[in-house]
Formats: sequence, C-alpha cells, structure tokens
Amino acid sequence: MDNLVLKDPDEVTKEILDFLKQITEENRKTSIRQFRSNLLLTILVIIITALPIILNYIDDQKSQDILQNQKLTKLIEIQEEQNKLLSETIYNQNILLSLKQSDTLNALSN
Repeated sequence: MDNLVLKDPDEVTKEILDFLKQITEENRKTSIRQFRSNLLLTILVIIITALPIILNYIDDQKSQDILQNQKLTKLIEIQEEQNKLLSETIYNQNILLSLKQSDTLNALSN
C-alpha cells in the first residue's frame, strides 16, 4: 500500500508529457530511419531495373562501333585498291607518253 502514494496532478501531467515527448522523439527517429531505408531500397530497385537497360545500350554502342569499324576497314581497302589502280594508270600513261615522245623524235629525225 505504500506504493499508492498520490502525486501532484501537475507532476503527473509533466511526467505524462515527458513520456509522450520521449515516445514522439523515438517515433521520429524510427520514421527517419524507415524513410532512409525506404529511400535506399527505392534507389537500389531503380539501379537494378536500369542496369540491364544501360548494359544493353552499351552493348548496342559496341556493336555499332564494331560495324562502323568494319565499314571503315572496307572503305580503306577500297581506297587502297583505287590508289593502286591509279598508280598503275599513271605509270602506263607515262610509258605511253614516253613512247609517243620517242615516236615523235624518230619521225622528226627521219
């Protein structure tokens, strides 16, 4: 029966308010932690969802780069062949010019 001491109502109100403040602060901390956890989880889900899309894009870019390199290589080969043919044409034209000059000199000397 000794525990059943009546307290002052203001003191009881203060204790109740302190208790409610403590619960409110704990709830606020818990809410902040829960919000952070949810935010991190959301970010993780976004990353996991976006990762295949990003990897696909990178793979497509690599494929396009490889295709572009193949086209450029083919163009270089064609250009080299054209240069070779042009060199041969110039060489043959120089021979023809020399022969014509020789024929002209021979005709003039006869």
